[in-house]
Amino acid sequence: MLNLKPCAGVSTVSAGQVAFRLGSLACAPKKSRRLLTVVNFFGSFFFQKTKIKVEYEMRIKRHFECFKDKKENDTFEFNLLAFFDYELKYTIQFIYIMRILLAAFLILIISCATPPPPPPPAPIASAVERVRIDSLMDAWHLAAALADEDSFFGAMADDAIYLGTDKTERWEKSVFQDWSAEYFEKESAWDFTAFDRVIYFNEEENLAWFEESLETWMGPCRGSGVLTLKDGEWLIRHYNLTMLIDNDDVHRVLEVINDPLDPTQDE
Repeated sequence: MLNLKPCAGVSTVSAGQVAFRLGSLACAPKKSRRLLTVVNFFGSFFFQKTKIKVEYEMRIKRHFECFKDKKENDTFEFNLLAFFDYELKYTIQFIYIMRILLAAFLILIISCATPPPPPPPAPIASAVERVRIDSLMDAWHLAAALADEDSFFGAMADDAIYLGTDKTERWEKSVFQDWSAEYFEKESAWDFTAFDRVIYFNEEENLAWFEESLETWMGPCRGSGVLTLKDGEWLIRHYNLTMLIDNDDVHRVLEVINDPLDPTQDE
């Protein structure tokens, strides 16, 4: 047994005996010196630039002196909590907590200052389907220009609806086909050139709707429509053709609407 009572925080136990208590560790002199070295390392970090650094270093030095010239078969119990008195112990805890809070505050500032990530790119599937719909609509308009009736109506679903510019022109596919038969007997039924087409999809990407500008014999027009994906193929379900009128010309158009020409009147 060794009497080390003058060293606060260190008590002796019998050789080979290990005692475990809250905040305590029993070990040989060599291991005890290593333990103090570790404590000294972290203590130097926590106490740097503080008023209690000098007192802390004096206690570490005093405990190192307790282990000089002691035999390795002796075992010492080092109580880490008892190493510091009440005031010093809670000062350490205060400094430790404040440094954690400071680190958390800095992390919060950095995270808030970080710009949001860029929006994810459009899914590859949408890009592919967009190209397919673009090709379908261009081919549909070209079929009318070439009077290719089979290709034109083959791109439309059986229950498709076509809305023309006249207020009476709301046609189901079969009715529209009968009405336009005489136009498809010519070299060209009608010739519309589409541009500035914008296509939208639902989340499942089996439904699409679009808007497009048109150059026509009637002047500038706009077309819009709906397509559905069936058995891997897009089909036109709805198409709406409208003439575009400048706001400055609305009154002149209203005059024609309110006072239509009499077709029986002689020129």
